[in-house]
Amino acid sequence: MKKRFLCIALLAVMIFSMTACKFKEEMPEKKYDYNLSDYITLPEFESHTIDIELDSLQAAIDSYLVNASVEYTVSRGDDIYIDIVVYEEKILTSNTGEVIKKKGDKIDALSLPNYYVENLGSSELPYIIETDIINSESKLKDIITRKYSYDQLDGFVPQEYEGQNLYFEMKMMNKKTQLGDVVLVAYKAYLVDENNAIILDKDGKETPFDKSDSSKFFLGSKLAIDDFENNLVDILLYDKHSFYATFPDDYAEEEYRNKKALFEVTVNYIYTAPIYNNDFIKSYFTDYTTTADFESELKKEYLKEKMMDYVFDNATVIKYPDAEYNAIKADIEASADSFKEYYGYSFDEYIKAQGFTSRDEYIKGNMKTEMIYYAIAEKLNIKPTDAMLENERTSLVNMYKTLYMEQQGLDEATALSTAEEFVKNLGDVYIYENVLFDLVKVELFRNAIANELPRTYESISEVLAKEAAGEDK
Repeated sequence: MKKRFLCIALLAVMIFSMTACKFKEEMPEKKYDYNLSDYITLPEFESHTIDIELDSLQAAIDSYLVNASVEYTVSRGDDIYIDIVVYEEKILTSNTGEVIKKKGDKIDALSLPNYYVENLGSSELPYIIETDIINSESKLKDIITRKYSYDQLDGFVPQEYEGQNLYFEMKMMNKKTQLGDVVLVAYKAYLVDENNAIILDKDGKETPFDKSDSSKFFLGSKLAIDDFENNLVDILLYDKHSFYATFPDDYAEEEYRNKKALFEVTVNYIYTAPIYNNDFIKSYFTDYTTTADFESELKKEYLKEKMMDYVFDNATVIKYPDAEYNAIKADIEASADSFKEYYGYSFDEYIKAQGFTSRDEYIKGNMKTEMIYYAIAEKLNIKPTDAMLENERTSLVNMYKTLYMEQQGLDEATALSTAEEFVKNLGDVYIYENVLFDLVKVELFRNAIANELPRTYESISEVLAKEAAGEDK
């Protein structure tokens, strides 16, 4: 898995750089080293207003909380199902005369399969059992074994067992999902007709139009369609659950709007989302210490992205420079045959997955992005300094050295030399553009005027706060 991650990381860089640095002999430092106003027209972007959708920012924050969630542990106040198996105490004497006490025969009359515990901590279980379960920090399906005397069980067992010690083996079997849970769901979805019959595919088979073995999301986020999310609340973990859900008329994928579907679902895991506060920020990120710092950076990155989207959508390419176009085209043609050997799929399959219909469209799409960055830099007189370029080179070497050490097990010296060679092969153009593009984004951000739209999205923290206060949803 670790080596695969490294391969993916390197693949992403190599594909990006393939059209940027292989022809560095012709352009040793940068591309488009001439007046770009004859090739591309930029929109006005000074003091441009960008709407900040606070709902989108809140959803981004919540995605961090979902990813940082931890597997649910049994705690006070939970409603759960427990398998309780009770055993008598067996007393043996060893050859040396030592008295040995151990778990003996099962007592069927006292065992409670699938025993429902309502409000753990205030249930009908003896206090000592509840306390042991709560303090054990057990996950579901964990088994706790404890020995209790008759006196400790507060009349929970008949008087005939007075004076005996009993072994309780308790398996945390199940609980019901609730708002505030993060759940990992396996599901299959089938479109149905007006009679709720599954619509068959072209081969006459019941084929799901959507399925997943591990979809993780937060109950209460409203990120899934309402019918789907509502049916996942108050159901037992591990039980199979089927229900019908109708896609809304504003659903993102038009082909499913107002369509009804049968969902076959199993919730396989329940996780607990962390509280969104300064402690979470400090534990999850290295660059921030407060929620305010983190949200400020989130808004900054949002503005950068939206400003680039605005410029890209409104820029007009007059013509594509022949030198750059032909250099990229030649490099692709020279590399395409070996692409599948290295990556397992062809270059044309790769660009199709990126949404391009042809190599020409792929080349022009990448060139337009590059031309926009270079044209903005030209207009605002943005130029990376030698120190900036050297810092970027050093940063890349250190990053790849760490990757090679951690994910391929190379020693530090070998990892360093390998990283240096890799960064050298990336080329000066790649390093130059890394720095230049970041500088352009910062300048665009400085030109942006933020208009914050009101937030209507209910965050994970708000849902959890309502749960804690016992408010109705």
